[in-house]
Amino acid sequence: MVHARQFQQAWNENSDPLVFMAQAMKESTKSQAEKDLFRQKVHKTLTDEQAAELKKKSKAIDKLVEGDRFLGNK
Repeated sequence: MVHARQFQQAWNENSDPLVFMAQAMKESTKSQAEKDLFRQKVHKTLTDEQAAELKKKSKAIDKLVEGDRFLGNK
């Protein structure tokens, strides 16, 4: 139960619509040019600090998802 609460807390702290949009675009079947255009548009709207925070959140979400998959395979 402790792990579930820690997972939920970490998920809440790191979930961000831009993270999920970027991950969906990365995994989409769109062309590389379309993906690059999306990335450029997003980065134009962010400060360097915001971009760094978004990258940090994305990595944290990835780790949480990997951990969740690992626990599900036991």
